[in-house]
Amino acid sequence: MEFRSRTLWLAAALILALVAACRTAPAPTALPPSATPYPTVMATPVPSATVSATPTPPAETPVFTPVPEPTVFMPTPLPSPTRIPATPSPPVLLPSPTPTRPPLLGTPAPGIPGPHQYQAELLPLTGTDGHHIRFDPQDSRVLYAVGSAGVWKTTDRGDNWTLFRRQELANDIAVDPGDSRVVYLASREALRKTIDGGATWTTLQGASGGRVVLINPADRNEIYLAGTGAVLHSRDGGLTWEQLNIPGVTAALWDMDIHSSSPRVIMAGVDGELELWRSEDGGVTWDKVFSRGGGRTPVKLSPQDPQVIFTSKGVSRDGGITWGPAPEAWGIAVHPLNPQLVYYGQPDFNVTVDGGLSFVMVNSQENYNSGEIEDFAIDPVNDLLYVASDTLFRGAGAATGKVLVEEITRGVYGMNLTDLETTRWAVWVSSDTRGVHKSEDWGGTWRYDILGTFGLDSIRSIAPDPNDPYVIYAGQESALFKSVDGGRSWADLLPAKFPVVTVDHRNPGAVYYGTRDEKLFRSTDAGLTWQELPQAGRRVFLHPVDAAVVYTLHGGKLHRSSDRGQTWTALGEVRGSLLDILPGNSEVMYAPADTAGLFRSSDGGLTWTKQNITGRRPRKVLQTGDGSLWLATLDAGVFRSINGGVSWELVADIAAIGLAPDPNLPQAAFALTTGSEAGVWWLHPQGQARPALPPPAPQEPDLRTVPVSQCQVLERSNTVYELTQDLRPLGSGSCFLFPQGVHDITLDGRGHKVEFGSPAIVGEGIRNLVIKNLTLSQHGDNGPGRGGIVLTNAQGVQVLDNDVTTRFRNEDAIRVTGILTEDVEISGNTVTVGPFAAGIVANGDKVVVRNNVVNVPAPGGDGIQLVGAPDAQVLDNQVSIMGGGDYYGIRVLASPGASVRGNRVSGSFNRGGKAIEVAHSPNAVVAANTPQ
Repeated sequence: MEFRSRTLWLAAALILALVAACRTAPAPTALPPSATPYPTVMATPVPSATVSATPTPPAETPVFTPVPEPTVFMPTPLPSPTRIPATPSPPVLLPSPTPTRPPLLGTPAPGIPGPHQYQAELLPLTGTDGHHIRFDPQDSRVLYAVGSAGVWKTTDRGDNWTLFRRQELANDIAVDPGDSRVVYLASREALRKTIDGGATWTTLQGASGGRVVLINPADRNEIYLAGTGAVLHSRDGGLTWEQLNIPGVTAALWDMDIHSSSPRVIMAGVDGELELWRSEDGGVTWDKVFSRGGGRTPVKLSPQDPQVIFTSKGVSRDGGITWGPAPEAWGIAVHPLNPQLVYYGQPDFNVTVDGGLSFVMVNSQENYNSGEIEDFAIDPVNDLLYVASDTLFRGAGAATGKVLVEEITRGVYGMNLTDLETTRWAVWVSSDTRGVHKSEDWGGTWRYDILGTFGLDSIRSIAPDPNDPYVIYAGQESALFKSVDGGRSWADLLPAKFPVVTVDHRNPGAVYYGTRDEKLFRSTDAGLTWQELPQAGRRVFLHPVDAAVVYTLHGGKLHRSSDRGQTWTALGEVRGSLLDILPGNSEVMYAPADTAGLFRSSDGGLTWTKQNITGRRPRKVLQTGDGSLWLATLDAGVFRSINGGVSWELVADIAAIGLAPDPNLPQAAFALTTGSEAGVWWLHPQGQARPALPPPAPQEPDLRTVPVSQCQVLERSNTVYELTQDLRPLGSGSCFLFPQGVHDITLDGRGHKVEFGSPAIVGEGIRNLVIKNLTLSQHGDNGPGRGGIVLTNAQGVQVLDNDVTTRFRNEDAIRVTGILTEDVEISGNTVTVGPFAAGIVANGDKVVVRNNVVNVPAPGGDGIQLVGAPDAQVLDNQVSIMGGGDYYGIRVLASPGASVRGNRVSGSFNRGGKAIEVAHSPNAVVAANTPQ
């Protein structure tokens, strides 16, 4: 990629669409070879800050105690272009020295390790959601993201995040402008304070939970907290509080702002009322300055003039006496150095560069895929804009209002984690909402493999093949999938109802799965063919020694087969649908039955005894390599026994739904939690360092040609796929998916027709891709979609000699976009689009659009649209625009050095549209076009 082109692109302007690319933050400093992978001792607290207020009361024992950002040992990973940046391990959660609950049964035998000897360490799965995002006033590299799962912290402008404080439903955070060790945290339950950088926390009495907490910039001991119907006010750093009532207001306050240079001016917006109140005496008295229907009311004051107010549905320049229009917003930010530049968001992204006289809206689907924007943060030193939504985003160009943001972390709150597995090389986690996650360094960093293009995020179970580190099966609500390259790409094996897979480690190629309607299947060729077994059941369980023996639970009984499922015998009665067989003694089995309790058999399943754990909800029993038993419960924590289950002791007070062994440390295990506590935990003895074992290098397949006779995932690199017949996918879905990371692929339609829903072909992060000789025709009205051929962040793409027809709103024919897009050729295609859609849309470096025929018969669409494509070439295309309106035949924006030559454009244009527009593109050449 040419540096000059990328720099020009970043500097380019945006008209009606968002342009400019995200700058990458400096890479974190490399770890020394001797770095310890996981911390095992508590950090010494930073000395207390010196403040003018009366000393804060003694700190309460923290539920979650951070330690300095630990170093992470990084073994050689599987090569993968989709790997997320390395993330430091989060702080350590230490259980109380005294168990919070008594042993489950019996009295611990002498010498049994107590819970104080184990650490439960939350591993950094993916990140956080964001209600608010706040800077450290003394260091712009440091930010805090406040979300439903707690508070996360970054010291490198968002590249990596660690859990700063685990706090359910955290609302806001404020950092003392004079001392970064002094931090206030507002949650739904309380207001907490630390004066030692988060090592210890104190709950401030007299201040209930609030949504926004502010520090007076002129007096750091004066604190304001947005409460319900009132603002809570402290003059002594939170030791004492008074309530500043707002007349007639009983609802919670949604937002609050204090003027930076006139701190007696405070604005407060009401949640659900769209009311705005103003105080000019520090909150003693209040005046209603705005009331306009229902809704949330964010508010921000101009740093230049306290009379200038920005809020949802209104901008005032006289302190709230008169109001001009403004777009809907949940989050607003005013640029600290340019008060004329203001960002609005909910969920569309809006910006004004003239202090609210006019706004430019950028559709969220063009800029980011997320929910409502709740907050912005602007870094004027590095010209960065941060966006807090369901996920966190960052973009360069904040000083101009022309920002293209990219996701910097993915949310975990509400993530329904469903399954946990470990192999010798990796830890695997599935999610009902976020696809499949994989860690090759035992939880230090995670890669995210989403199967969402076909709507396949809902992964309920996973099963790595113990015989092959690159093979893994994933069960989705309506299909079974398989990866043969370590999760980088996936193929659809067959339709199935919530399949649960079991892979036989003793017999390569032997795979079982069961479905929700209790049908069992077996494959002897790694999933190519399947045989239905003559026994009902939800899943198959393997005998730990005898490969011919398998079990299933059905009808309240355990069933056993001694011939790999061909015939079955009913054994003893037992509740539940899960079975855990001890690998050291196959006669000992446990059946965790959730609310029914835990059942145990010592005779191979003939008889069962309910264990004395009344009131517990067991989910998994595991035996680790040291012979210990582990028990995961949903309502009591994770327990460990070293005397065969006679007595148990608490290891971690977490609601665990699954356990998996640590293959490299026999005394340790991994635990899985979900919901607002979603995460993967490493449970290990204190002081224990984890050994590292790098995975083997993957093998690249040889170049080959593969015939294609059905819609499918095209997962293999170095492959030419050739269609052998016309295709039409079921329903309104796509036909072909290129998974992220594949490369050197050709899809040759050989003249065949593909009817599709939307999009026909989709892929992201692909290198060296050719799509040619296809006839793509859209069928069925499935509502707004994305188009025919949709590629994102692809490099080395050729789209050649295809015929693409879309029929419905917003369905662009060919779309190759993304901030990493480079080296694109779109040539010789004939495209026809429906209303409010473009024929060809592209951006990135080295884009060539040549010799295409583009027809836009319906109103409301551009023929060819390039935004942010420096040195692009738009040559010898034929464009017909019949719908008219304020649209364009060829539109090239923010593309310095572009060449637009020899194109023929016909049609009707009115209300501002024109045949050819080239704008904000220095040194562009427009010549020999008809009309010019």
